[in-house]
Amino acid sequence: RPKQEKEYPSFFQMAKNLTGSIIDYVSDGMKNVDDKEQERRLEICKGCDKYDSQQNRCIECGCYLSLKTRMQSGGCPLNPPKW
Repeated sequence: RPKQEKEYPSFFQMAKNLTGSIIDYVSDGMKNVDDKEQERRLEICKGCDKYDSQQNRCIECGCYLSLKTRMQSGGCPLNPPKW
């Protein structure tokens, strides 16, 4: 069976997700987590079936995880969230 292409949300949905993340980040005072917490979050993402290792992105929301896991206001988009 051929491997399926990873399908990200539509461009519009990813733009909406990004806008919401930026609003949350700015509203939170643009605070970042420390390196240890970012690594903890990223390790959780790497173990998830929604993780795209080639692009270091979440297939569910389309976010680049090197950025999203750094933001204090960032969060996993799954329900329930993994972090």
